[in-house]
Amino acid sequence: MMYDAGPQAIEGSISMLEAYDAADRPETALILTPFSPTCLDAKDPDDKVFEVKTLHIYSNDQKIHEQLKGHVGETILVWGLPFPAHTAHHHAPVVMEVTKIPAD
Repeated sequence: MMYDAGPQAIEGSISMLEAYDAADRPETALILTPFSPTCLDAKDPDDKVFEVKTLHIYSNDQKIHEQLKGHVGETILVWGLPFPAHTAHHHAPVVMEVTKIPAD
């Protein structure tokens, strides 16, 4: 189980998803698939997400973002701030801003 309050860790495999936004423009998303479905608990009941099978991951830190792309096809542990998807740019039910990759 993950929580929307503070950094969380999750492990899974990373893949690249070619998707489209609401205006039908192509975009690429990094998707983390955990070993087993998880949940996102939240203070606001409307933000709770159950049976999460994929997370859309990204980083605002360019170095970490490049490291994530370098791990596509691999299993990785990441730390970050999860939140429920809420825009057409989010391509999984939960989005996580990755702030740390412990092994790198």
